[in-house]
Amino acid sequence: MTKIVSVSQSNYRLIVQNGGNITLDVGTAASGGTVTITGNLDVKGVTTTIESTNTTVADNILQLNYGATGNGISSALNYQSGIEIERGAYSPAQFVFNDSVSHYNPVTSSNVNGTFVMKTADGTLSGLQVGVLAGNAGTNFVLDMQSGNGIVTIANSTNYYLRVANSNDILNLQYLQYYVASTYTPGTSGQGVAIVDRLFSPLTATVSTANSAILANSTSLNFSIAQNLRATINSTGLNVDNINIYTNTISNTSLSNNLVLSAVNNAVEINAVLNLDDQSTNYTSVNGTTQIYSRSSQTTLAQTPGRTGLFFTNQITSDELVAKNRALLFSILF
Repeated sequence: MTKIVSVSQSNYRLIVQNGGNITLDVGTAASGGTVTITGNLDVKGVTTTIESTNTTVADNILQLNYGATGNGISSALNYQSGIEIERGAYSPAQFVFNDSVSHYNPVTSSNVNGTFVMKTADGTLSGLQVGVLAGNAGTNFVLDMQSGNGIVTIANSTNYYLRVANSNDILNLQYLQYYVASTYTPGTSGQGVAIVDRLFSPLTATVSTANSAILANSTSLNFSIAQNLRATINSTGLNVDNINIYTNTISNTSLSNNLVLSAVNNAVEINAVLNLDDQSTNYTSVNGTTQIYSRSSQTTLAQTPGRTGLFFTNQITSDELVAKNRALLFSILF
């Protein structure tokens, strides 16, 4: 049965002796009733203790440090206000807003005071485990290093660099060293030399389908253009199509084609002495060309009437170039 006590005065005050207690007893914690207050509850005191197992609050915003005046949280409160979680023998965990801690504001490009801090009561910063950190779509997402010497690190991950596969994945140094090997020493200010096994274009292709590619292996360096191998550098020198360059020699590797020196202006200049190695046989003429060669085996007067050892052949004639003295003699005789 419900009992109602009605007070005729506008205010009702229940007074006990100084330091005394007022208890509203509605039974045990397991099966007791409910104390309902149909109005505002104003608790004046230093400490409010709630020992319930589950606390349900309908307010969508909890106001802490209510009634504060001035700019920011008072220095008497160490510039911070928040929630503390007891941890037994461990230092309590705290989630506070600290007006003495600044952070970089990407909107104003300046440092502003007032930052949420997760820490323990002894001042040790705590970790935060989340699935996603969402930034403001209208501003950059900034990692404020607080002007310190720290770095952004990926920790407690096994072979993270092997899982970097998407264009938006965050790279780390190990991935870069895996993708492009280098002589660079981490932590130094110098530059390293890239160590790669191949370069090819376009980037989305493979070596076998790339338009152009440079492929390095243990024995050669291969250059491909339009998917065709055009040049190779190996122990035999530089090979470009049918041309081989090795030490001091330029040679033709094709038995069916000549080694050709050509110039756009139809002039080939040699700024040195031209050495013609002696040939073992005489050459027959080739249509549209004049061939000049040396033969030292022809030493008799009948064999070398010109006394030069330089022979030429074309479709008109084949003969020996005449030395100066021999030319004078022939001019006297004939």
